[in-house]
Formats: sequence, C-alpha cells, structure tokens
Amino acid sequence: MTGGYPSTREDIHRLLIKFPDGLKLKHLDLRGIDLSGLDLSGSDFGGSELSGANFSGSALRGVCFSGCDLEFVNFETADLMGATFHAAHLKNCGFKSTRMTETSMMKTDLEGIRFLECNFRKSSIVLSEIHACHFVLCELERARFHGTHFDDTDFVDSSTEGTLVPLENRNGLTLIRTSLEDPPEDYSSRDYYGTM
Repeated sequence: MTGGYPSTREDIHRLLIKFPDGLKLKHLDLRGIDLSGLDLSGSDFGGSELSGANFSGSALRGVCFSGCDLEFVNFETADLMGATFHAAHLKNCGFKSTRMTETSMMKTDLEGIRFLECNFRKSSIVLSEIHACHFVLCELERARFHGTHFDDTDFVDSSTEGTLVPLENRNGLTLIRTSLEDPPEDYSSRDYYGTM
C-alpha cells in the first residue's frame, strides 16, 4: 500500500477477504491496475483515476464509478449489473459480452467505444454524450436514452423492444438493421426527469 491506501491488486485482494461486501476505493490513483476476475460487487470507486485498468471477467454488480476517468479500461465479460456511472468519462474502453443490465449513466461521456454483444436491458443513459460509439449485436430492450446526444454513433443488429430514444435526440444516431419505436404522443422528457 502507498501511504496506507490500496494501490495494487494484492492490496485490494487482501481487503476483499476482510470486506467481501464491497470496498471504499474513492479518489485513488489506480491507473493501470489489474483487477480482472475479482468480485468487487458493491464497491465504490467514486472519483478515482482508473485509466488503463483491467476489469475483464470481474463481478462489478452495483459498483459506483461516478466521477471516474475510465479511458482505455477493459470491461470485457464483466458483470456491471446495476453499476452507476454518473459524471464519468469512458473513452476507448473494451466492452465485449459485458452485462450492463440496469446500469445508470447520467451526464456521462462515452467516446470511441465498440460495445459488442453487450446487455443493456433496462439501463438508463440520461443527459449524456455518446460520440463515435458502436452498439453491435447488443440487447437494448427497455433501455432509456433521455436527453442524451449522439454523434457519429450507430445501433447495429441490436434488439430494441421498448427502447426509448426521444425523437429530438436521434440526430447523430444511425440505425443499421435495427429499428426504434417512436415515443408515445404525450411523452415528455421533463416528466421523466421529474422522477429521477
């Protein structure tokens, strides 16, 4: 440990033995750390620097990544069910066969990411910016994209039953062998924001 704070895989693994229900790992410099295959469910990485970290195959259910810099992070085959990414920045990350069910993203930037065969069922991606991302063979059923802006992004061969992307937010989003239902006529983003 550096200055009493966990900074290596071994440090964090030892702490997980003592605290298996999740760790408080807020505002730490964990750039490049390899946490692949660990069960970190319930942990809080809020505000930490995680660029280049490896979470492949990790259990990350309910983990908080709010305020994190997540550039070049590997999330392939990870279980992120119920994870929170508020005011986070994700760029050039690896997402393949990743479980994103019921994740929450608010005011989050997604850039240069190819989501391949990821499960976004019932996820909420709100007031966010999605630039140059590709959702390929993804499960997007009942996902919500309220107030989110797309730029040079596409949904390719993805399932979208019940997915909600307001009409005013569809500029910059290309649908390839994928379709979206129109929102109900009485739909208002303001009504949705009021429930958050």
